[in-house]
Amino acid sequence: MKGQLSFADWIISQNISKDDPLAKIFSSIDFSFIRKLIPESSLGREGFDPVSLFKALLLIPLGEARSQRHLARKLRFDGRLSYLCGFSYGKTPSHNTFTVFKKRVGVKRFKEILETLISQALACKGKGKTSLAIDSTHITAHSNQKSPSDKDARWGVKDENTFFFGYKLHASVIPSNFPIPTSVEITSGEAYDGRFYKPLLKNTLEKVPVSRAIADAGYDSLANISFSEKEKIQPFIASNPRNSKNSTLLSQLTITPEGEVFCPAGKKLIYWGKEKKRERMKFRCPLIREKGHCLFKSSCWKGKYGKSFYISTHHRLSEKMKLFRATKRFKKVYKKRQAIERFFSLEKKMRVRGAERVRIYVYIVLSAYVASLAAHGFG
Repeated sequence: MKGQLSFADWIISQNISKDDPLAKIFSSIDFSFIRKLIPESSLGREGFDPVSLFKALLLIPLGEARSQRHLARKLRFDGRLSYLCGFSYGKTPSHNTFTVFKKRVGVKRFKEILETLISQALACKGKGKTSLAIDSTHITAHSNQKSPSDKDARWGVKDENTFFFGYKLHASVIPSNFPIPTSVEITSGEAYDGRFYKPLLKNTLEKVPVSRAIADAGYDSLANISFSEKEKIQPFIASNPRNSKNSTLLSQLTITPEGEVFCPAGKKLIYWGKEKKRERMKFRCPLIREKGHCLFKSSCWKGKYGKSFYISTHHRLSEKMKLFRATKRFKKVYKKRQAIERFFSLEKKMRVRGAERVRIYVYIVLSAYVASLAAHGFG
C-alpha cells in the first residue's frame, strides 16, 4: 500500500484481529524480495505493487477465492482482503490485471519466488542434517482425453493398471506432520521419475544438509545410489524388481585378479561391450565364436544367440544395498516416505491448460502452502 493510509483503510485496519489467520500468513514471510525480481514499471500504467498482486494470487489456493474473476470481486468489496494484500480500498486490480501480471512475471520468476520462500521456511526450521523423501504425483490435465485441448500434456502411468493424461509433479520434502518441500520439478506425464532424483537432491543440498534420502522403487538405479554415496547421504531406496531381469548373480561367476570372467562351466567369457545407460558390462559365452562342447549348453542356451552375462559397473554397491534393505533400520526409516503422500494431497484440480500455465499454477499453490507452514509452525 503506497503512501499514507486513507480514512477507509485506517478503519479497516482497526477491525482486523491480531489472530487473523491470513494476517499471520502474510506477516510470517518477507515478500519484499519480489520487488527486486519484478519492477513495478514492468506492470503497466496501473503500477500495482507486485508484492500485493502476488499476495492476492495466493488467496485462491488459500480458499479465499475460487478464480481470478472471483478474486477481483472479493478484493473490490472485501476491505479485509484488500488491506491485507496491500491495496487501498476501492483501488484494486481487475481480473485481467492478474492475467497480465502472470504473463509478464513468467515461469522462471514464479519458480524463483517459490525457491526463495522455501529457503525462508527452511531457515525458520533451524540447522542440522535432515531426512529427505523423494517422489512424484500425477496432475490430471484440464482437457478432453479423447480429443485433447492441452497439447503439452502427455499420457503417463500411475501403476501397472492405471494411466492418466496430464503432468507430473516431482518433489523432495522433509518428512514431518506437515511436510516441508525443498525442491520441485514439473514435467509432462510420461517423464521417468528416476532421472529427477539427482536434480532434486542437488537443489536441496544448496539449502539444507541432508543425511538420508528416501525413495520408492522407481528411483532404484545404481547411478542414484552412487550419487548419494558420493554426497555422503545414506540412500533408503526400495528395490525395483525390473532391475533383477537379465541380471547375473556374481556368485555364479569367477572374476580373476586380472579381470577375466569365467562362467559356471569354467569357460572364459567374451567381453561384449559396455551399456552406458544401464551402467553395466556385457559378456557372452565363448561358444558363440568357437566350436566346442559344453555340458551346460542345453540348460544355458536359449535359441541361437546364447547366454549373456551382465556385471554392473557398481556391482559392489549393488550387493551392499541388497544387504542394507534387509535390515530393521532400512524398514523403519523407509516408512517415513509416507509423509510425501500427505504433501501430494494438496488440491490438484486445475482449470488451466499448457505447460507454462500449469507450472505457474503449481508454483502459486506451493507458495501458499509454504507461507502457511511458516505461519503455523512445522510438524
